[in-house]
Formats: sequence, structure tokens, C-alpha cells
Amino acid sequence: MERLHANHIVFKNGHANQQAILAESKGILEKHGIDWLKGRENLVWAPNKHHSKEAAQKVLDALKEADKKGTKEAIVEALRTMGEKFANGTICN
Repeated sequence: MERLHANHIVFKNGHANQQAILAESKGILEKHGIDWLKGRENLVWAPNKHHSKEAAQKVLDALKEADKKGTKEAIVEALRTMGEKFANGTICN
């Protein structure tokens, strides 16, 4: 992988047009007891790219779907799936 770094799946920061999306995603993580900043569930080794609004929205959509199941495990699985997409570069495909 090029430009590898510890990537927040739910972005730590974002552009102005991402703030509402990120706030909602962070709220879902907090609801399930996951620290969005330091929680290992929200971190993945991935290339330093794909920090787009589209990617942020895809993560939120996956978290909303997992939240319907009502379990932390479902949220962690959604994060893992999205993390894999960041790592292999398919998050925006």
C-alpha cells in the first residue's frame, strides 16, 4: 500500500460539507460505546486517500444499517467491512 497510515474509518476531521455526516456517524459509534477517536474499532491501516464526502456517506449508510440490528457487534462488523474497503481502495467504487 502506498502512503500507509492509521486511518479513521469515521473521519476524525472533515471538510465543511462532511460535518453533518461525520457527526451522525460519531453519534452512532458513541451510542454503542465505541470511542470514535481512539477506539481501535474505528482504525484501520490504509492508504492516505479516499477522504471524500462520498466515502463518509458510505460509512454512515453502513453504520445506519448496522444500527438497525441494535448491537455493538453489528457496528463493529460494519466498521470492519468499511475499513477493508478503505484498505483495498474500493470504498468509492
